[in-house]
Amino acid sequence: MNLKSLHSPSSSDSNSYWNYMFSPKDFVSLKSPQSVVEEEEEQSNDKIPVFTGSYSTPPNAASQSKVLFGKSSNVIDFAHKYRTVPIAGSNELGLFIQKEFARYANQGDLLLSKEDLLEILRKEEQTNKSLKLSCEQIIQKAEEEKLIHITGRSFLDKEQVHFIGVLLGDISIESLSWVIKSIQKDLMTPTEKLILSRIKECFGLKIEQGSRWKDILNYIMCAQKEPETQFPLMAETYLDPVTQCETYAIYQSREPFQPED
Repeated sequence: MNLKSLHSPSSSDSNSYWNYMFSPKDFVSLKSPQSVVEEEEEQSNDKIPVFTGSYSTPPNAASQSKVLFGKSSNVIDFAHKYRTVPIAGSNELGLFIQKEFARYANQGDLLLSKEDLLEILRKEEQTNKSLKLSCEQIIQKAEEEKLIHITGRSFLDKEQVHFIGVLLGDISIESLSWVIKSIQKDLMTPTEKLILSRIKECFGLKIEQGSRWKDILNYIMCAQKEPETQFPLMAETYLDPVTQCETYAIYQSREPFQPED
């Protein structure tokens, strides 16, 4: 594949959803449920780095790139934005890596094993003779530029497996939908706590369960009331079966789902 003809993440409705900025007419006052559990302990002492670089808008994105939250100053992008991060002097290579991660994320796979990413890069290496670095060097440079982060996991007696995720500076409705797909793929209820935990684990992005998150919930709950938009997400109150306390869960609005947790 030629880097000059980068493909968009495979999704049948990507043009109708992620390139359209939806703004609900009315905004409700949302009271966030009381948090009853402490934040999960870190699985590793290694800190996930924050990204550097700027964002670039996808070619087909709508002219309005932000959605306003009523009187709040907070904003959220509807479509995911790709960052401008040169890898070995090539912006196209950095964009290619991000688009590949987005393609898998759209299927609910937020992390790739290092071997999977190496295989993707090897295939690109066969068709793109302009690449000057080895596949291993590309991954190393992408990590140095804080485009990706690498974590190691051990499974029983097997060797440690390295997983790679793309670093995000902010969440969008599109990337939030990737997280929901990932959780539902695991047949788990996408509760607030689990969503925020997975965003941090996979995207290196920590969102506090405060005003910013309340704004996102507020937006989703307003947007889902507008039937003509066919908004892709819906938020519902959820009673935690263990704590018997109320929280919120966010689902894909058009995908029937029965959790097993």
